[in-house]
Amino acid sequence: MIRGMTRTRPLAVATSLTIVLAGATALLPQQIAVAGPRTPTATAAGSALAGSAPLAAQGDGGANTYFSAPPDPLAAKAPAHRSDKRPKPPPTRGTVTGRVTGPQGTPIANALVTGIRFSDLGLPVDVTEEKRVLARTDRSGAFTLKQLREPYLIRVCSESVSSGGGGHRAVRSGECDQESSKRFTPSYLGPDGNLNSWMRHTRFFRPQAHRSLGRVVVQPPAVLTGTWKADGANRLLKLTRVDGSVAATTLTDSKGSFRFEVAPGPYRLEADRDEGLHTDSTVPGYRSKRLLLRAGRTVHDSFKTRHAGIVRGLVTSGGVPLPDQFLAILDKDGDFAAGVVTNEIGRYVVSSLEPGAYTVTTSYAGSAYVPKSQIVAVSQKTVAVADLALDPGRSVAFSAADVVYPGANGSVDAELRNADGRVVKVFQGNTGALPGGVAVFTGLPIGTYSLYVRRSAVPSDGPEQVDFPWTAAAVDLVANTTVTLPLLLSQPTTNLTGTLPAGGQVKLTAIPEDSWLRPSHVDGDQATPLALNWTVQSNGGAYVVRGIVPGIYSAAVTTARKERGDKPSTTGANLAATHSTVLVDGPAPVAAFTAPKGAKVRGLLRYARGHRPVIAPFGFRVFGPGDRSWLFPTVSDKQKYGKPFRVEMLHAGKAAGRLLDLEDLYAEHPDVLIPDNLVSSARNEVGTPYWFTARKQGITLTEGGTVDVGVVELKIHGVNGVRAVLGGGGKAG
Repeated sequence: MIRGMTRTRPLAVATSLTIVLAGATALLPQQIAVAGPRTPTATAAGSALAGSAPLAAQGDGGANTYFSAPPDPLAAKAPAHRSDKRPKPPPTRGTVTGRVTGPQGTPIANALVTGIRFSDLGLPVDVTEEKRVLARTDRSGAFTLKQLREPYLIRVCSESVSSGGGGHRAVRSGECDQESSKRFTPSYLGPDGNLNSWMRHTRFFRPQAHRSLGRVVVQPPAVLTGTWKADGANRLLKLTRVDGSVAATTLTDSKGSFRFEVAPGPYRLEADRDEGLHTDSTVPGYRSKRLLLRAGRTVHDSFKTRHAGIVRGLVTSGGVPLPDQFLAILDKDGDFAAGVVTNEIGRYVVSSLEPGAYTVTTSYAGSAYVPKSQIVAVSQKTVAVADLALDPGRSVAFSAADVVYPGANGSVDAELRNADGRVVKVFQGNTGALPGGVAVFTGLPIGTYSLYVRRSAVPSDGPEQVDFPWTAAAVDLVANTTVTLPLLLSQPTTNLTGTLPAGGQVKLTAIPEDSWLRPSHVDGDQATPLALNWTVQSNGGAYVVRGIVPGIYSAAVTTARKERGDKPSTTGANLAATHSTVLVDGPAPVAAFTAPKGAKVRGLLRYARGHRPVIAPFGFRVFGPGDRSWLFPTVSDKQKYGKPFRVEMLHAGKAAGRLLDLEDLYAEHPDVLIPDNLVSSARNEVGTPYWFTARKQGITLTEGGTVDVGVVELKIHGVNGVRAVLGGGGKAG
């Protein structure tokens, strides 16, 4: 059932996703928005998505803006949830005491001391729901902490403190300092001793009447400093672990100088050549040799970035350079490899591509010109050039009068679809508020099209919106160079009805003509304006999609996403994601959607050494056959200490599993909001060189069946490098 616009994510974001095809139109004030799609300006897109860097050659104008994924320029942050409840601390009994000093016995005052539970190492604690239990050391370094009733580690860290300013006092955050100015690296105390990361522990303290830790010695951080020369001012730098995962990030200053303070161990320094561009088809502009960093010691590493494969060009129309044109660079398989926006004189350059064959293409939806593509061979030794001269093409203008049925506010949704039924242009807004009272689609190739216009879905917490009058018109741009259509929304509301599996939901969307946008619509969470995004079942498995218009739609049936007020979001039934194509036609279309019951995998994570239960809620991810959904990855649900993990929603067939890397999962589709229960996994600790692996191969799944893979051994990496630095620091190969 749809209420306003049924959604499975905050409304501000869901609404923006339906308009991705419109480029940056709505970045303009709404009352002067135009329908002719434009790409984001370098300033707007850079501030929201990618940033920019001075990478254009001298004489080529200013910097370009880069995209590692197809842009969604209207993405917005959901308003923060506010709870009227007064947070309560977790149960405690007894105390934990100790005295914190440096290696030479110097007392450490104002150190932050907290108890760390199994659950604390997964989803961050919601401080609006639970009050932290913490203590701070006094001038002598002594502390007394209330003891948790659950198994725990004790963490001692340097606290993040705001600088105050304006006459205000500095505010203590209750969080460990992640900046490059910490006094010492965190220490974790448990039965395994005093170690510099919880990742090196394999056991918890058990609660007792009182625990005295005695003297707790903390270590100074290992420091890495240097200068990013030439084009390194105000740029993002990454410090990676040996496996390539990111251990820490920092921004250089206006002179390119940087500083990292981390736990000792082996690392590499990495910098992107093109700011904000980091995909499977790009290579870093700089990657250092392995650096062995030692506590209390400073290592210096200054560098310049080097180009990889380069493609550059000029985008014009009628000999006039075109600024702010978005170009997608596709790899040999047609997958999105990089995105770039032309600068103020129509030029672009991408200098970080892996050598190979690429296609440079403009967009149907994101440009006011006819799309054009060019294949280039990119290598490191020569510069590939792709100059694109664009044709303004043909156009269609339309106005929309919504006066036949009551309840209109003037806002309409429109899609222009080609002869194959794919969407080439979209518009959302009030045509009457535009110059001349018309919206205009430009940059259209010769061909025939269908224009669909419908009353907009207005988000509301009030009564369900049920009236969506619409109209359609054929557009002949073979015989005509331009067409003007005064339209009246005279067709009554068309609803798609049918059934869904219990606990499921369905998403309908038309398919974009731009190939690189299709995965986010078919597998992802994006939908074109005339599809009302996700629709959940109502009574008895029945559903209603209100305001559908005729056409061909991609349908994705998945488990439902459940919002639970103040509680973390979760999933519904165990359904394997299933895609299908639906033809909507006639005044009362009907479609019955099905999806197979998902297969399950269960197992128990234990440490390879000692075979003890893991002390953090590590996730497990299973890769199998069949359709998928970006919103519901096949990863383990929320876990409990010492209990098995469980992965659901799997298709039958051959599969394999490995430890979930939560940062990698987020990086795959950065803007997708996955239910909380599927992202409650522990992450590698920031500022440390450690990472874990665990794998299980040869899993055979049956529909609705459960496979128990038994014990999956968790192995820690990076510790040998820490041992190596006990005798010294500096560079290593």
